[in-house]
Amino acid sequence: EKFLSWASPGKEYNKAKGKVNELYLMSLQFGVIDKFYERKIQLQRTKHKFEKAETEFRRFLLNRKRSGAISLQIRGSLDIQFMDNPKHGVIGRSRETYRCRLIKEEVITYEYKMRTLQVS
Repeated sequence: EKFLSWASPGKEYNKAKGKVNELYLMSLQFGVIDKFYERKIQLQRTKHKFEKAETEFRRFLLNRKRSGAISLQIRGSLDIQFMDNPKHGVIGRSRETYRCRLIKEEVITYEYKMRTLQVS
């Protein structure tokens, strides 16, 4: 697994995984999932680079929120997580495939587009 390779198993890994999942959920809420994948926060090689990328992306999302951007009410659950594995090299509880995740993201993105549709 290449995600969070810098984090040691246990508390540090769980904390970083929680941050990634939180940013993933927020990016779904604001319809910017493509930006989440562009930033590659989960693939950073060092803790310093991870924290810098996480802070920048969080600032981007908070600016969207402050600007009054429409957001979907998506609750965090086991169904909507980017990472649900307990440690490196272990498959998560959901056993979610790439295709299944992509379908969920496309459905939520479509819902966001329909909610923000401006018809005059």
